[in-house]
Amino acid sequence: MSCVAGSCLSAICFSFGQLPAIEAAINGQKGAQTPATETPEDTLARFNQWRLEALATSNRLESSTVPPSIDEGESDLRRRNLEQLVLLLNRASKNITAAEDARKALADSKSAAKAWTGFPEPPPYSLLMVDELVSEQFLTDSALKSAQASLVNLEQLLATTLSEVQAAEGKVNSGINAVKEAQQEPDAAKWQLDAALEALRLLGVRASVIEANAAIQKDRISALSVDLALIERKVKTAKAKSSLTENDLAQINKLSAERKAGLQKEMTAVSKRLKAASANREQAQSEVTQLSAKPETAVEVLELAKFRLRVVEDRIDALQSVAESYEGLVQLENSFAQSYTNRSLLIRAKNPAERAERIQALEQIRERLQAWISVTTGDITDTSADLSKLESRATSIGAGDAVFPLVNEQRAAKSEKLTMLQRLSKSAVLQRSLVTRWLDEYAPEAAQKGLRMGAEALAFNSWNAVKKVWTYKLTTFNNPVEIDGEIRVGKAP
Repeated sequence: MSCVAGSCLSAICFSFGQLPAIEAAINGQKGAQTPATETPEDTLARFNQWRLEALATSNRLESSTVPPSIDEGESDLRRRNLEQLVLLLNRASKNITAAEDARKALADSKSAAKAWTGFPEPPPYSLLMVDELVSEQFLTDSALKSAQASLVNLEQLLATTLSEVQAAEGKVNSGINAVKEAQQEPDAAKWQLDAALEALRLLGVRASVIEANAAIQKDRISALSVDLALIERKVKTAKAKSSLTENDLAQINKLSAERKAGLQKEMTAVSKRLKAASANREQAQSEVTQLSAKPETAVEVLELAKFRLRVVEDRIDALQSVAESYEGLVQLENSFAQSYTNRSLLIRAKNPAERAERIQALEQIRERLQAWISVTTGDITDTSADLSKLESRATSIGAGDAVFPLVNEQRAAKSEKLTMLQRLSKSAVLQRSLVTRWLDEYAPEAAQKGLRMGAEALAFNSWNAVKKVWTYKLTTFNNPVEIDGEIRVGKAP
């Protein structure tokens, strides 16, 4: 097998097994050979040994004097290599367990596929179960494609790393010759050889980690392929004899009501946090006002107070966004239940006019969902950019700086906002996929139209655009939300 396709140990055996034999090589002797195979326990023990060696070397370098001809750049690079080596060895050790888990997951998937011969209950099967299976099929297929893409990237990265390993081996060989021939400054030549050996070992471990990750991905791809084939069998079996009953619709409404009740509790908790944040804003504003009124106030003290006020305002903005996201999730729950109602009526339609009416209702829901997805995607992009800026700033501030904890608070607020936006977007995407599948099944022409509408909806970049699409009336109810100490009542469709 090639290094990219299989084991790369032959290409990095110098890094993995020949380091103890360097002294023998310098003296023209034959060093000890690395065993052809080793158990996972042996590999783990070797990684632990290398970790201890790297830590010991780092400590020794901190307390020893560098040879005069070694410049600061070489010294810093060697220290960084040792630090990276310790981190990579930790990851390599974890990969041993991860690889075993991946092999077990593959075996479990194969056993489950072999054991399944049909559903325990007799038909007809609920369309709710079919929808769950189709959603599982979609997620599994997405995970499979992601794993396949990751494997391609890992194989390319492994090929690049092995090229670097070969170059590093050349530097080690040159270092060996330099030590043999060193007449002056033999300590410097030995120091450079040690640094080259550590760099080679780092690359060797990096190649090992990449190869292990690739092997894990291969097992994962195999397991996902087996899982996907099993789900497809289940979908085919259930779909052939399925129905949507009044009991199913009642169950949908019941579950939706339970989820909305849970969302309302979360919204209440956010409202309480908004109250506290508003009180903090008043305090921060008061502090800025008082400091500004004192001529003797130092500039840096006033600037810190102003920054603290901005941080509190960012927290309030984030919490308001979170509250709006919860409102959106409640609206999606109503849309979800209404979609199933229209689907049921579409299935039972007795004439073309009734059928067209229900298809139009589902199309309207899908268009609204697409508009929502487009706007939320824009918000996610903007929030991610803001968070990236904060992450960059945090790296340039020392932990002892008074601004550091405030920047961390900003990062936490943006992260919470981003998480809720992603949750809202994911819910809308899954629901739109569900409605699109129904239209594809019951009205193929409408589904194709929906694909075109989906592309056009990506151009929507404001809530005004969304409001134009959000005209189809669903069932509504009063949706009270407490924000900044006020009870605001909105209509949630």
